[in-house]
Amino acid sequence: MRKLFTYRILCLLCGCFSLEAIAQQEWISTQYLFNLYDVNVAYAGNHHSLSAAIRHRSQWTGIDGAPTTQSVSLHAPVANERLAWGLRVHRETIGARQQWMSRASLAYRIPRREGAFSFALAGGVIRQELDPSGITAQDWNDPQLDGQHWISTSVTFDAAAFIHGAKWFAGLEANRLNRPEMKWTDNAQARSFLHVNLIGGRYFKLSENDMLALTSMVRFSEPSLLSAEVNVSYLWKNLLWLGAGYRYLSGPLFLAEINVTRQFRIGYSYDMNTGVMRGHQDGSHEVFIGYNLRPRDDKSIRYF
Repeated sequence: MRKLFTYRILCLLCGCFSLEAIAQQEWISTQYLFNLYDVNVAYAGNHHSLSAAIRHRSQWTGIDGAPTTQSVSLHAPVANERLAWGLRVHRETIGARQQWMSRASLAYRIPRREGAFSFALAGGVIRQELDPSGITAQDWNDPQLDGQHWISTSVTFDAAAFIHGAKWFAGLEANRLNRPEMKWTDNAQARSFLHVNLIGGRYFKLSENDMLALTSMVRFSEPSLLSAEVNVSYLWKNLLWLGAGYRYLSGPLFLAEINVTRQFRIGYSYDMNTGVMRGHQDGSHEVFIGYNLRPRDDKSIRYF
């Protein structure tokens, strides 16, 4: 059953050569709460120091050729902290296709009585590769499967806005605003689609060292793909985050993160799938590692 399902996925990917694909093209992260820069470039500089994050995600484990993603991101304020820069390198593989994306951003921050409002612009390069030799084809006479190693490189532009107070945040980011084409062949019609994500969160102080966080994210992709999730997380003794949530049309998710030190933290999440993928895979796993240099004001635990 799994081999048949994998075969259908690969056939769908092959169809991208000649048809416009209608699918989610941006990556998904369950632990976005622990470094919001990865889902909103306008967040850059909010840690008041250099911040680094590494993520690895294995999607739909148990299926041959299932998606895996890795990313590294850096962001930091400059000058008087009104400006902040950011950089993210992202790699994704699914079946015979591999994608690399490098993106740089610049954000401008406007302080408020409590918190700040910021907006950002970003630009990057997307390089996609597809090796037909890794595909089990139904029709080997298809001219698109002539053994060539297909490569497509395109430029993308993004924009974002982020606002926060002492115990809440909200942000909006739009990716691939220019909808770049993917030129696999001269006759290829594939292109990137506009993606928009909206994030929000509210924190409740339960005691001196304990806190409850309610967070949510809504994603929209052209022409009409919608995804949404809600999460509840509990911080115990400023040391351990434990959380659970639900992703629309997918299923429940669970996460944990430990603040090893005030600067270093490690997280893990597991996503179940009770939707159409149920019975075909063993869930999705994600690992997060984050590190912040100690800021000049020596603030302790970062809640978001």
